[in-house]
Amino acid sequence: RWDEIVHPDDVPIFSEGFEPIRTVPNYSIEKTYRIIRKDGEVRWVREFIQNLCGSAGRPTSVQGIIYDVTSIRETEESFRKANERYRLLAENVIDVIWAVDKNFHHTYISPSVEKMRGYTVEEAMHLPLDRIFTQGSLKQMMERLAEETARYEQGEIPEKNRTSTFEAELLRKDGSTLWAEVTASYVFDADGSPAGFVGVTRDITERKKAENELRISREKLRNLHKHSEDVRESERARV
Repeated sequence: RWDEIVHPDDVPIFSEGFEPIRTVPNYSIEKTYRIIRKDGEVRWVREFIQNLCGSAGRPTSVQGIIYDVTSIRETEESFRKANERYRLLAENVIDVIWAVDKNFHHTYISPSVEKMRGYTVEEAMHLPLDRIFTQGSLKQMMERLAEETARYEQGEIPEKNRTSTFEAELLRKDGSTLWAEVTASYVFDADGSPAGFVGVTRDITERKKAENELRISREKLRNLHKHSEDVRESERARV
């Protein structure tokens, strides 16, 4: 009784091909569905069946094979859920998540780039470095990269969990700039060699503004204190 073995929701899938397998010569079909074991456990199976024809060329019998693919389906489902969680994170995060190859060509950039810098994902994916960083920040970044490259060429293998964080001034689509904190990590190929970078870019413009205002305030206080000292020194000199 297949109706007692096949999961009720999958009976239509299981029944697919019943008529042509009986009437169409050399007919075959592959399908995936769930079964319910004697102990009540539900398993996923993949079935491949085909008919065999007699001397008259008409189907006379059917043969097939069934594989237990439960572990594969569970892995696929876990992967799907992980991808969904990652997609939701990437689409709603404020920071920009990105990945580049060893030639600094983007292989991924999150949709948040549009809010941060005004570019769509498609536009941002094809921007050269001099359209991403201001001239000063690009120079500093390339100098740091040259140091990393030199160490690698001398035989130093980068640690897989090592990250590098630096501040950089970025260009917006409208020509304005913003300050960002960039955190980058190596991506390695199958041979363990660096193949690119992944990272996160965070807008710290407001923080930089606050730090600058604090610096100006401290400078004013120092100047005021120095002026007061000069006044008191001048008064003591007159006395």
